[in-house]
Amino acid sequence: MKSYLCYGAVVTSIVLMCLVTGPVMAASGVMWTKSYYLSQGLGVMHEIQVDCGAKLDLTSPSGGSYDLYALRNYDGPGTCGSNDYIMTHHDKLSTALLGKSSMFLEPGLWCVVVQARSGNGKYFLTVTRQCTIPTPTRTPTPLPTITASPTPTPVITPTPQTPCSSPLITTQKAGLLSEGQTQVYAYRIGGPRTAAEWVLTGPCGSLVPLTLFTTTQVASFQRTTCGPDFDLYLYKDCDPRTRWCPAAYSDTRSGSNAYVSVQNPASGSTYYALVHARDSGGSYTLTSRSYQCEDDGTIMM
Repeated sequence: MKSYLCYGAVVTSIVLMCLVTGPVMAASGVMWTKSYYLSQGLGVMHEIQVDCGAKLDLTSPSGGSYDLYALRNYDGPGTCGSNDYIMTHHDKLSTALLGKSSMFLEPGLWCVVVQARSGNGKYFLTVTRQCTIPTPTRTPTPLPTITASPTPTPVITPTPQTPCSSPLITTQKAGLLSEGQTQVYAYRIGGPRTAAEWVLTGPCGSLVPLTLFTTTQVASFQRTTCGPDFDLYLYKDCDPRTRWCPAAYSDTRSGSNAYVSVQNPASGSTYYALVHARDSGGSYTLTSRSYQCEDDGTIMM
């Protein structure tokens, strides 16, 4: 596996300089670890050639939140675009929570940007050769029974949806967050469900349909903004308050609203919804709804 490293700060009009390193001969385990000092708002790009699979683990400096963006490169080594292009056209995104972020890269050439969203200091990026896709770890944490659910593939499809019947169970939580703060809610799936959705509305006063969101409704809902920028993360059988684990689903688009839905959620599983005030702060309402539909529509994440 060859590793191509390209690095440079994100500053408008600065050209990134690229360095090609020799083959890394390790058959398994850690391929390499890099560390650089970054100030808030700046970034570093790494060009990585993956032969069978690789896991990236990023540790932010104390008090900082550094994110990982990855874009597959089909044009060959040395052809990655700017940091801004990679961040706006990324194929994968891992947002830091509690100073940690990680992602799995399939075989191919990847352009990876480490972006200092907040804080200043030295980060550590470790690339580990891993030829099998990791499976999420299940943590049997007993929690109050509510109802909610997620387990589908994160695919947004333009196929029109047939509206589902009224929700079987609806739960609402409201709160107020300052910039950078988070709040976690737990939901346990008490029985078989066709679909479940989590609807995060900021202070804009957005209307929520009485039935399951359609593709068109989700797109319009996610574009709404009125000041605060909220993100929504969903974890399956893993409480992010007690240990770090990657989110199974997320909506990190810019805007005051966020939406995540799951098709055929696993009965008996516990899902944790994390609300994050990324930029600015304000009030919000998190609505979870589960359905037992006659016809399985296309559910979006």
